[in-house]
Amino acid sequence: MQKIAIQSMLFKNEIIENGSFEVFKKLSEIDAKYVELSAVAISDENIAGIRKARKEFGVELIALSGAMQPKEQSKYNPSLIDEFDRLVDIAKEFNVEYIRLGSFPGNISGTLDKIQDDCKRTNEYVEKLKEHGLKLYLHNHHREFMKLDGRYIIDIVSDLCPQAGFEIDVFWVQRGGETPQEYIKKFDGRLDLLHLKDYRIAHPRLDQVPEDFKEKNPNLFTDVVRFAEVGEGNLHMKEIIEVSKTLGTKYLIIEQDQTYGVDKYASYKKSIDNLAKMGYKN
Repeated sequence: MQKIAIQSMLFKNEIIENGSFEVFKKLSEIDAKYVELSAVAISDENIAGIRKARKEFGVELIALSGAMQPKEQSKYNPSLIDEFDRLVDIAKEFNVEYIRLGSFPGNISGTLDKIQDDCKRTNEYVEKLKEHGLKLYLHNHHREFMKLDGRYIIDIVSDLCPQAGFEIDVFWVQRGGETPQEYIKKFDGRLDLLHLKDYRIAHPRLDQVPEDFKEKNPNLFTDVVRFAEVGEGNLHMKEIIEVSKTLGTKYLIIEQDQTYGVDKYASYKKSIDNLAKMGYKN
């Protein structure tokens, strides 16, 4: 049975301010039982908080995020280069099976030679993680749908990294110009993790957004394409999920990149509730 998970990136500032335990406690209160850890430092303090939340609320980690840059260059996630052993130890403690890259390897605006070189390094980490019983997964955005010699970069990377898994994000597939429920069929057997966020064409109701939020995020309101809670946008979510079942997808991971002033926990709860109404719940 597929499990509903949430992605922690949206709460990175709350974790910095209040600690991982308090955030995971609130997540448990909105029925978020499975969490993909992203944009969270793997400090002793944060891991201790997650460990405590696991014990008290039953919240489980299902994936950890890594980066293929050195530690000093990795802005959001721990470095596979410098913090490999630490990531493996945490994965083993929490029975995590997946290490995922939040962005694709390679300079996606560069040459084929550059992409090939970075995919070679990716394959090395696929093998290195496999030695510890772990799988490496790659998460896409819309930019991987740029074309190089007539082919999408995501398709080139898929061919060059045949043993890597793909954490396809249906919003970004739509924005890249493809139909999510059709495009994900390319990744049969390589799609254990699927990112769900809906695709809304919104009226920019600036009168409903706090002024301080508008001042800090002016560019968010110049484009009517918005991230939306699952079930609140234009994607055929039920069809997408039913197709994903045939491909071996284990986790449906809700990710909300922006909530446009709406309470973050309420936003995730709406997605969880909407999925339950569709017949998908933990």
